[in-house]
Amino acid sequence: MSSNESTGGADDAATGGLGDYMKTTTTQIKGTDPENVRQLCLRMCRQFVGGIWSTTSVQSVDNNILVKRLTGGLTNKIYLCQLLANNDDLADDTDCPTKLVIRLNAKRFCIGHHQDVHKDYIMAPLLGQLGLGPKIYGICPEGQVLQYYPHRHFTENDMTDKQLVGKLAKMLAQFHQLDAPISKHSDWILDFCTDGLAKLVDRESELIEKFNEYNCLNFQSIDLKLEMNWLIESLETYMSSHTTGVDTDTDTDTTTADRFVLTHADFRCGNIWVTNDSTGSLLLSDFDHSSYGSRGLDLGLLFSEFVRKSPIDFPDDQLMRRFIADYIGESGRLCDGDVGDGNDDQKWSKRSVNSVDSVLNECKFFIIAYHLIVMFIIIMSDNEVPLDEKTSYAICDASIGIYIELKRKFIAHKK
Repeated sequence: MSSNESTGGADDAATGGLGDYMKTTTTQIKGTDPENVRQLCLRMCRQFVGGIWSTTSVQSVDNNILVKRLTGGLTNKIYLCQLLANNDDLADDTDCPTKLVIRLNAKRFCIGHHQDVHKDYIMAPLLGQLGLGPKIYGICPEGQVLQYYPHRHFTENDMTDKQLVGKLAKMLAQFHQLDAPISKHSDWILDFCTDGLAKLVDRESELIEKFNEYNCLNFQSIDLKLEMNWLIESLETYMSSHTTGVDTDTDTDTTTADRFVLTHADFRCGNIWVTNDSTGSLLLSDFDHSSYGSRGLDLGLLFSEFVRKSPIDFPDDQLMRRFIADYIGESGRLCDGDVGDGNDDQKWSKRSVNSVDSVLNECKFFIIAYHLIVMFIIIMSDNEVPLDEKTSYAICDASIGIYIELKRKFIAHKK
């Protein structure tokens, strides 16, 4: 394979971006609404909110309640549940919310790592009480009842808003420093990739046939086993800084816990809410995959959404550095609060592993890793992802194209 072939294939496949391929899958992933969804939403509102919701009968649900699908599809479905103005009891209970959000659980989608069906039951109330996530009124096996917040999702345009970016960076730092009562197993991403490599070996001939059938030029231009081995070896080196106490960038001693934090693990624009009020508050949502692991994962997931597509390149360094500087500032404030003056060698903020350059390097590595991992999530999911085969391979080939070019630039920059 020549460098021109790999770069050209990547640009061709990713013109318009991986996101454009993903947009075409909305109908396939959205799925259908549960039977009697109105009655189910009302029952949950009556159970956990009470007040006027308790006096609204199931028989009159069609006349007194609006249930509207908002978002969701693969692991959950989100509905607005609203009492209508023609409900005669509204005026008698002004303290009771008339709009609520119902989050119904869909199929539990496990990508072979840290999935715990009870994890979001723990994380959602915790984050709600801390003001980092929506207020939770109640949780049951069918889903959750949440406070309604008029909001929009965070976008790339918001990255130029220094105040909003600062809020988000500080919120992520606060999230990362939480102590949550969930498994502290930190190597799930390494386990997932190792398992993916074993599956790849077993299915190699089948996958080669599919790559040829769907004209996956980027797949055809690489040795996927070699790429997975590179990712696994890089992750092992990265994770070794947790266990050896060595900064792999500078070979100096550092604290083992600096990179090991509570991660959101799905820290993307769709899970970041910007509320429609004068304060422009931020809230995080969807904690199904939250787990302890590498802080770079969340940073990489966020900035992977802002990868430049033509030509393919990392997001602007200045944007990432600004976010990372705010993240480091808040992390230092939280971690160094009990460290006295004159003890700089003990301060989180003074260690080289926590410099802007070091964290930026982590961020870029995980942007690259994401584009390889997303391919394995889809191809190796044993049909758990509800996409037709052709669309699945188109998404994966576009993702691999971006991976090829970003990895080339990342390695060239480090030389």
